[in-house]
Amino acid sequence: GISMGAGVCNVCLSFLSVPVIVFGISRGGDNIDASTARVTHETVNRVRVIKEESLDFTKTPKSNLENALTIYYEDLIMTLLNHLVGVLSRAENLPKLNQAIPIVLAGGTCLPNGFKVKFEQLLKQVKMPLAISEVRLAADPLRATAMGALVTAWV
Repeated sequence: GISMGAGVCNVCLSFLSVPVIVFGISRGGDNIDASTARVTHETVNRVRVIKEESLDFTKTPKSNLENALTIYYEDLIMTLLNHLVGVLSRAENLPKLNQAIPIVLAGGTCLPNGFKVKFEQLLKQVKMPLAISEVRLAADPLRATAMGALVTAWV
């Protein structure tokens, strides 16, 4: 799964519920907000409100602020995907998989409308060393990461 939160993006590749590869990049939604605010001369709070309430990746950006948000989101996703490709390409302990695996997206950064579609579009631009069956959003993206950590801690 891929959890895209406020300050960090985490990736966990699990096989039979056992984590095989876990890594993170120190960028996330807060970085998108701060970078967008800086280039648009808006406050971080205004950027966050636009991002959370009206950003829609299925539509053409309506303002410079939405355009900047889109650019920074695309940069974050591509950075994450390129890092994932590199980690998977160098991994020595990957299990032999006979079928394609899904990517499950979680975290607050995944909440804007059309995020999954944008992620899928950018995923097509990288050569993933594993076959991907689908990309889907967690049932409750905002709380999925915390629930996963709670389940892991409980076991």
